[in-house]
Amino acid sequence: MQIWPFLVCIPMGFFVYILYSRSLGHFYIGQTQSLDERISNHLEKVFPQAYTSLADDWELFHFIACSSRNQSVRIERHIKRMKSRQYRFESVLVNRV
Repeated sequence: MQIWPFLVCIPMGFFVYILYSRSLGHFYIGQTQSLDERISNHLEKVFPQAYTSLADDWELFHFIACSSRNQSVRIERHIKRMKSRQYRFESVLVNRV
């Protein structure tokens, strides 16, 4: 089952993705080669000890297609290293609601 049908038209590669949980008010940042499968894993709580298992309402906030795993890891690390884990997404959330 594909949860994100628009991803079908994106060629395989690597992705940095940002999930948002309204109930927690937090973002989760990760990287993967299979975006659809990884989001499904988060929503189905395949890894019960993972941070994303704390909520049931994760939604894909944003993703970045990358040309290599190295690039996706570097972008993920850059975002996570920012002092504010929310990376100024709060202003965007206000406009989305």
